[in-house]
Amino acid sequence: MITRQVFRIASILILSLVSETVFAQSAEDNLQTFKKSIFFPYPDFLLNNCIPTATVLKIEFDSAGKIKDMQLSDSADLLVRAAFQSNVKFYKKEALEKYASYTNLFNSALLIPLYISFTSDHCSVMMKYPAITSMTKFNTESYSGKTMVVSSIDMKIGKPEQ
Repeated sequence: MITRQVFRIASILILSLVSETVFAQSAEDNLQTFKKSIFFPYPDFLLNNCIPTATVLKIEFDSAGKIKDMQLSDSADLLVRAAFQSNVKFYKKEALEKYASYTNLFNSALLIPLYISFTSDHCSVMMKYPAITSMTKFNTESYSGKTMVVSSIDMKIGKPEQ
């Protein structure tokens, strides 16, 4: 009798641990799917002048976990922001909305640091102070509110050798 109860309790514990692991993995898989879909042509002017980008991608969710806004912080050059916005339709937003649902990101925002640097040794990776101070500003306002910050997206792009 006691052995059967112990077996049932152990079984329930194992099943709950396995389901939580699968749930967490599924959420992370959706986030990674979205992050891998982020790609846009880097502006020629910035590329040719070896100007890297360090910015923050802010995604705001409504009460149903649907994306209501997606934008780069003010530290991104206007050319980068325009390139990013012109490709939004190609990003895997449905995977991100599943992630929001799994992680209860309702009426809140997700912040993802985004770094774009060069594969060439010719280019420097120095950031200017104004860019650093504006990484958490959106439309000149510092962001505040319910947020989750996740690991960064690191993009490496090639620069023609000089």
